[in-house]
Amino acid sequence: FTTERGPFGKLVADAWQAVWALTAASGIERTYTGDFERYDERCQDPENAVVELYIAIK
Repeated sequence: FTTERGPFGKLVADAWQAVWALTAASGIERTYTGDFERYDERCQDPENAVVELYIAIK
């Protein structure tokens, strides 16, 4: 998952809520073994950041 641009704290919370909603609605089975957030140069401005989330699935 890659977020839209926005305030860092809100982005991360909203992104995880989207992950939980999508996996619940789609039946995707998560393994919870390798979930992580990636922060790169797009996070240098905390008010206009982009974050990537990776989730482990079966």
